[in-house]
Amino acid sequence: MIINLMNMKTTHFLKLVLPVAILVLLGACNSKVNSNEALGSQTVTKDADEIKVGGLYTFYYDSSYMVSKVLVSDDYAVHIRTYSNKFITEPTDLSSDTLHIMIGHAPMDPQGFLADHPKLIKVEKVNESELEGYRMYLDAMKK
Repeated sequence: MIINLMNMKTTHFLKLVLPVAILVLLGACNSKVNSNEALGSQTVTKDADEIKVGGLYTFYYDSSYMVSKVLVSDDYAVHIRTYSNKFITEPTDLSSDTLHIMIGHAPMDPQGFLADHPKLIKVEKVNESELEGYRMYLDAMKK
């Protein structure tokens, strides 16, 4: 019984921490692309004050474009949802409804978010259902 309980705790821990750790590492690593390459038509967001809640942002990483959506931005973090879709060419118009969720919620340091030169595609409404992971995060931070 003790072993099963430990395995359950370890599995739960890995499900929560591993995706966030991967995302933080991705945000902390600068891609090996010259900042003038792969910039497309969207404007690169350079300042934390420019980060838009509801914004769908593209990032060039590992020879493809990935997408994240900003759910909440506060004084301490940018809370994002990351999608698993990869694009060979930079998308110019997307809807988060058509994307596949990879990580439902991950808090990131705003400078880590900006390190990969995010480009705003468009701003969408943040649905209440998208905030479920954020609310769980807030509850966990109170404990």
